[in-house]
Amino acid sequence: MTILTSFADRCGPVYALAFSMLAVSAGLPRRSPFVQRVLPACGIFLAASLLPLCISVQGPAEPYVRTLYHFLMFFLLAALLWMCLDVSFPRVLYSATLGLLLQYFLYSTSEVFLLASYLSGKPIDPSVPSRFLPNVLAYALVYGAAALFFRHRRGQETILVRPLQILPPILLLPVAAQVMNMLIERSSLDPLQLLYYRLYSVMICVSTFFLMVYVFENSRIRREMELIQQVNARQKEQYEIKKDLIDMINLRAHDLKKQLERLGGSVYDKGGIQQVEENLAMYDFMADTGNEVLDVILTDVGLRCEKENIRLTYLLDGRQLDFLDPMDMYAIFGNLFDNALESVRRLKDPEKRVISLKMRVVGNMLFFHAFNYFDDDLQYENGLPLTTKEDRSSHGFGMKSIRMSVRKYGGDLTITAENHIFNVNFMLCRDPVPVAAP
Repeated sequence: MTILTSFADRCGPVYALAFSMLAVSAGLPRRSPFVQRVLPACGIFLAASLLPLCISVQGPAEPYVRTLYHFLMFFLLAALLWMCLDVSFPRVLYSATLGLLLQYFLYSTSEVFLLASYLSGKPIDPSVPSRFLPNVLAYALVYGAAALFFRHRRGQETILVRPLQILPPILLLPVAAQVMNMLIERSSLDPLQLLYYRLYSVMICVSTFFLMVYVFENSRIRREMELIQQVNARQKEQYEIKKDLIDMINLRAHDLKKQLERLGGSVYDKGGIQQVEENLAMYDFMADTGNEVLDVILTDVGLRCEKENIRLTYLLDGRQLDFLDPMDMYAIFGNLFDNALESVRRLKDPEKRVISLKMRVVGNMLFFHAFNYFDDDLQYENGLPLTTKEDRSSHGFGMKSIRMSVRKYGGDLTITAENHIFNVNFMLCRDPVPVAAP
């Protein structure tokens, strides 16, 4: 029992910290080969964690030595995680700080319950052995729940968390908590005063958690905005290149058809000429809606649909869209058709290889309805379907880009999927009230 008490008192917090870090890192990708990295990491951790059993420091310096040891183990564990996980060190440091936060929160909360029970007239033996098993069970349940929670957040491992953003919570949490523990250990406090201190520790943990959530969400939104802007800019460049290619193809096709007409059937077989003309007909397609940018998008989509035996139908008056910025035009209609093509081209039934877009004008409002068939199991987040690609950190920004551009013009986007029909409805206002981007 003495050995158990000594181990729990000196080494227990370090192992609790290790399991906390592992729990919040459950959803992060591992480096390969993983086993060859884990074994030496476990050996280093085991040797370092048992160090307090070999070194006994007594007197006034003991709290300071424990605090220094705790900080060293924190950064050692972060380094070991970085060695085993395939993410940047700031991202690992962020997860390690969350693990430290989880450990402090659990410890402070358990102390609060213990003191509250004592003050209510139901004293509990405060010795380590009597609390060891209940604490282990409570910690295991919380760690398991945390591991499941963070595993479901997989795909956010490449969030650009900057070191300067995570430095304040990393310094605030350990310093505040360790100073609080030293004050408690070096002071003769009654149970009520101890309860106040432990409640204050819980408040520090909660406030730091919200600070870190804010940092993470801010980083996530910033990264999404950067990726959306990159996707839209790249799409704009592609359509500008395609515009020149389409114009050149149409010109060459027109000249070749004129030459075939002059030659007639005197030199070439009429059947052969007819076949060549049919092949050239698909290159003589040029959308004419009255809006140059929309015409380029529809022409490109039309050529791709013709090549892949997909039926494209649209009813649009491009002149009504002259108020749109070209970048927003590419973002809305380019992403809309790209997503539809990606879904429809996987269908085997020729009757379902259809993409349709219609526009209706009511006063200053423009209403759009697009639909296509699909054969995927869709999952939604914040009203938008998640990408079916495995790498969700680099894909799935098409619909977000559409919604952001639509809201810029005072509209909104709604998506429904029933009976394997994917419906997209959105509206645009020619005199929009400015709306903050999400």
